[in-house]
Amino acid sequence: MQAPTTEVTPAPITPAHLAGMVSVVIPAFNAAAWIRETLDSILAQTYGPIEIVVVDDGSTDETATVIGEYAPRVRLVGQPNSGGCSSPRNHGLRAATGAFVTFFDADDVMVPDKIERQVAFLQAHPDVALVTSDYQPFDEHGPHARTHFAGCPRLQAALGSPRFDGTLAPEQATGILAHENYSIAGSPLYRRALFDAIEAFDEGLLASEDFDLAYRAARQGPTGVLTHVGFLRRLHADNMSRQTTKILRYKLKSRAKLLAGETRQPQRKLLTQAVATYHLDLAEQLGRDRGPWRDVVSHVTAAVRLGGMGPVRALKALVRPVANALGVARSPRS
Repeated sequence: MQAPTTEVTPAPITPAHLAGMVSVVIPAFNAAAWIRETLDSILAQTYGPIEIVVVDDGSTDETATVIGEYAPRVRLVGQPNSGGCSSPRNHGLRAATGAFVTFFDADDVMVPDKIERQVAFLQAHPDVALVTSDYQPFDEHGPHARTHFAGCPRLQAALGSPRFDGTLAPEQATGILAHENYSIAGSPLYRRALFDAIEAFDEGLLASEDFDLAYRAARQGPTGVLTHVGFLRRLHADNMSRQTTKILRYKLKSRAKLLAGETRQPQRKLLTQAVATYHLDLAEQLGRDRGPWRDVVSHVTAAVRLGGMGPVRALKALVRPVANALGVARSPRS
């Protein structure tokens, strides 16, 4: 069963905004296997009031049927498949009525006090437009040993302690993000008013759209950071993050877009380094995939031009695709 397409006009300001309503927007595509656990974890939050808006992005499985079991506690809207998460998240944002908004994936699991902690932080810091939390990956074998922030040394250095909650100035937050993407879609809670100042998700990005939004939001003012684990991120075979070439293309596109609009010189330097690095990473991945050698050469050339690599690494990146193009047989590994 597929949810019908639902046209949504922008939500007006209502008493719910004044009452501290939190809107949880969930894009869902063929999520029937996971979404019950996701919805149950949100409905079990220690904070209220919460509204849940699920946008069925053209599912062909039983996603809409499962979501229908939760009516009226969960609102279902639908649209044709968009091929990414940006469009359904924007659709859900237009339907949302909360003073605060968080976006959550249909296969992840919220820790019971995630929203309560984040709302309390925003209420205590009126100059902060968003607050992000740590998360812990898990799979069929259970939780992973390390949380995401444990792999973000620059973030921890800025906070001063692995267990310190605080705020980052725009220069700090964007500078760290250029090196370490410490936030994914389910991490932040936003003030709804932020989206009066900036666009939400860029629908031209089919990956790295959450990084793009986090960076642009961080430009607007201080970013709150909670080292508390706010949710569990499910890892499975259908995760988009496993589509390596696609992910690298959009990491490159998102950083290049931000670089084009960045006026601060320190951030321009950091983003230039990131763009050069992703050109190289993509060249090496295309080489492994036996992709068009001209594309590999183009990415290597761009990386060198931006100062992202030395001549030795550039030559190494070219060896495999040139050999493939010439039909040189590779000896098997011993």
